[in-house]
Amino acid sequence: MQEMNCGFEPLLSADEAANHLRIHVKTLQKLARQRRVPCIRMGKYWRFHLSALDQWVTAQQNEVQPAVSC
Repeated sequence: MQEMNCGFEPLLSADEAANHLRIHVKTLQKLARQRRVPCIRMGKYWRFHLSALDQWVTAQQNEVQPAVSC
């Protein structure tokens, strides 16, 4: 039986997301409270889309990279 993909991306917990980003969970929670990282608040828990985190990391890298001089 084939699994139907309805475009739903499972949400990661703060622990899972922090592990993916290789940062401490408390650091990720602080970034979430400050709305500096893409997140969803569900009650008292933070949830994260993996694709949104990857896009956020790429955007952060693009902002930080210094200009190359010739």
